[in-house]
Amino acid sequence: MRYRFLGIVTLALAAVAFATPARQLVTSRVCALMGGSTCESSGASAAHAPDPTMSMVCERSCAAKVPYRQDQIVSQPGARPGDLARCPVSGVVFAVHQESPTFTVRGKTYRTCCETCVTKLRKNPARFLAL
Repeated sequence: MRYRFLGIVTLALAAVAFATPARQLVTSRVCALMGGSTCESSGASAAHAPDPTMSMVCERSCAAKVPYRQDQIVSQPGARPGDLARCPVSGVVFAVHQESPTFTVRGKTYRTCCETCVTKLRKNPARFLAL
């Protein structure tokens, strides 16, 4: 009985996922991570919105695992070891460590949650930063 219920729930979720365009589903999830239900309500522009793929990956691996309030997040550039910051590439909040990857552009140093994010940032900083 329990397995049948789980099967029905799984099918219902799959039907919703197929009915919702993938880009819309990912965008709404990423924007929700940024603090709003949509990009428009969170103030994010499409040009500087986080990478949806990295958001999903980093949410499970790099993101802070401790409870935090929005006012505890330090804005970038300027995050230092011990701070909580939002990765400019993935959009996840992470704990900044001394060994956190960094990228300096126009004299400002940005920290990312992982090496993959800093690589993406180096390739296209204008995609993720308001320069």
